[in-house]
Amino acid sequence: MSDAAHHSTPNGAGHEHREADTRLIIETIIGLTISVIIVCVIVWGVFVLFQKTSPEPHPSPMALQPQLPPGPHVEEHPAEELKSLHARENDLLNKYGWVDQKAGTVHIPIDKAMDDVVAKLPMRPQQPGGAANAQAR
Repeated sequence: MSDAAHHSTPNGAGHEHREADTRLIIETIIGLTISVIIVCVIVWGVFVLFQKTSPEPHPSPMALQPQLPPGPHVEEHPAEELKSLHARENDLLNKYGWVDQKAGTVHIPIDKAMDDVVAKLPMRPQQPGGAANAQAR
């Protein structure tokens, strides 16, 4: 019943006066505030020291030359670029042209190249009735 005498509010609401030390709470808050101020002063001093001892700042190489990232890049006019790509490919595949004029290297149309390769291939000997046997299988 002695505990009930300490509580002046009805229904047991309130706090216990003997376990909450307000002086300790205030001293902790003051100590933390002083500690934060000391740390801020130390950090500020380190920044000032670094600023005074660092060499003259050089601009970043990235700031000097704007460089595009490695491809593929966004195409401004994709339909036109595709047409020009197909035109260059058709020229390489269907026309004669120089690869290296000093070395005497040329490219020839793909149809001509395939005909030349087929002409150089050895002929298989024909077996008697080979066409008939191939169809029967």
